[in-house]
Amino acid sequence: MMSDPQRFPVLGAGARPVPATSRAGSARAGGLVLAGLTLALAAAGVVVLRSAVREEPAGTAAQPGGATITTDTALEAAAKARQAGDFRAADGILTEAIGHDATDERLHLARAEALLALGDYAGAYRQYQSAIALSGSQGAPALHFQAGTLATKAGLPDRAVEHYAMAMQGDAHNADYPLYLAMVQLKLGRTDEALANLARAARLDPDRAEAWGTAAQVYLARGKDELALQMVRRATALEPALGRWRLVEAKALKRLNEPQEAAALLLGLDEAQRRSPEILGVLGECYGLLGKPGEAALAYAEAFARAPEPEVRAALAYQAALWFHRAGQPEEADRFARSAAGLGHEPARQLLAERGG
Repeated sequence: MMSDPQRFPVLGAGARPVPATSRAGSARAGGLVLAGLTLALAAAGVVVLRSAVREEPAGTAAQPGGATITTDTALEAAAKARQAGDFRAADGILTEAIGHDATDERLHLARAEALLALGDYAGAYRQYQSAIALSGSQGAPALHFQAGTLATKAGLPDRAVEHYAMAMQGDAHNADYPLYLAMVQLKLGRTDEALANLARAARLDPDRAEAWGTAAQVYLARGKDELALQMVRRATALEPALGRWRLVEAKALKRLNEPQEAAALLLGLDEAQRRSPEILGVLGECYGLLGKPGEAALAYAEAFARAPEPEVRAALAYQAALWFHRAGQPEEADRFARSAAGLGHEPARQLLAERGG
């Protein structure tokens, strides 16, 4: 059993809380802050929440030639332009329509979608601000959630915190809201608040691996290795093939003087994940603790043989050279050092110079 001030669900508990009302925006991004989690919008775009905003009577907008069209017609024309991949045309249509009817939030949401496709995150965020100002309470939580994600993409983390907090206030049962809020708080260094919100997300949805795994990363960074191990094992049970959780678990095990178990855990990953420099680094440390530098050298040599990118190959060859040297195999060490040097790796050249190679 686990006792923690952040009040995560008790491990192994069978009862399940009220599920999240929407999983559409679920985060599956990586790293302690935003590597993964990334806090990216699904399919690289915000879905216009037409069902979340109140319906307005159709207004009118002027076409460039002076004729008027209804707001619904403008929305339809912009949608056709988006479908054709002409997002600038869509933006132009919607900008013109908003100029004649700025009170219909549907226009702002549609323009946000066009601006997002154009990579204008700040502009899309401003359109969501306008939509929120116009919307009633029914659509507020979902709109605030999308606005928070756009604020993050626009480099406005403080505003993102405000929007995610408003989304939580409007809907206390959606696990996405505290989860995304926690990720931004981690980026801002507000770890205690982030842990509280990760715990809230885990209580709302115990099957949300991101909440457990990210909390484990925080606790690992704080040196609470036992607690980190308990947390991350919940994440790996939910997403066993994901290397980032296996890596956190291996780091915790290594710190708890279980290098053999940690190495076995990493060796169970697929080949592509095993070639990750970070995973190889932890695997090498485990082999070092086990007194098996030759195994570490072979792991790096195998990754070097399969890596396609020259810079990655150079770094892997250099590490292989270091481990072969520690294993007492100077000829292999020099061979890999020369390979790394030939790929432009300066430390490898220095190593060869020091060894007279």
